[in-house]
Amino acid sequence: DKSNSKLFQRKAQTAKGDRAIGISVDFSGSMPGFSTKGAMAATARAIEIIGDDFIGQCWADRSDDEFGYSQGNANIGLITGPDEEFKHEQLSVYGCGGTTPTADGIHNMTQIMDDMSAREKVIIVITDGKPNRPFGGEVSGEASEEESEEELSDESVADAIEDAKRVVHEARNDGYK
Repeated sequence: DKSNSKLFQRKAQTAKGDRAIGISVDFSGSMPGFSTKGAMAATARAIEIIGDDFIGQCWADRSDDEFGYSQGNANIGLITGPDEEFKHEQLSVYGCGGTTPTADGIHNMTQIMDDMSAREKVIIVITDGKPNRPFGGEVSGEASEEESEEELSDESVADAIEDAKRVVHEARNDGYK
C-alpha cells in the first residue's frame, strides 16, 4: 500500500545509495504465495526509500512448468534485475509450487550481484528453511510438486541442507552479507 507514507516509527541516519540488496525468495510449494510476495514488496519499498539498488529473484523446482529459466534442475525467476525499478505487478508473473532448491537460488543471486559495483552487497533470503533439492542435482526418490519434504529421501534432504549451508558460507567469504 504505497498510500501509507509512514512505514517506519523512527528515523535513523544511514548511508544512501551505495548498497545492492538482493531479495532471494523461495517460491516452492511449501511457501504461502500471498505472504511471500507481500514480504518481497514491503522489502522492495523499504529499499527504494533508502535509495539502494534492489534485485528481486525467486526460485523453485518445477520441471513441468514454465518458470523463469533453468539453472541445473532449479527454476530461477528474475522479478527485478539490476538497474530496474520494482513494480508490484512483476510479482504476479510467478506462482508458488514445486520443491526447494535453496542453494541454487542463493548461488544464482550471487552471480547476478557479482558484477555490481556497490560498496556493500546484502542478500536477504525469504524461505521456510526447508531446502529439499540438492545444488544443481536430482533428488533421490523423485517428488512431484504436491509432495512434501517428508516424502523426499532423507539423503536428498540432508544433501540439500548441506548444500545450502555451503553456498551461504561461500557467499559470506566472498563479502556478501
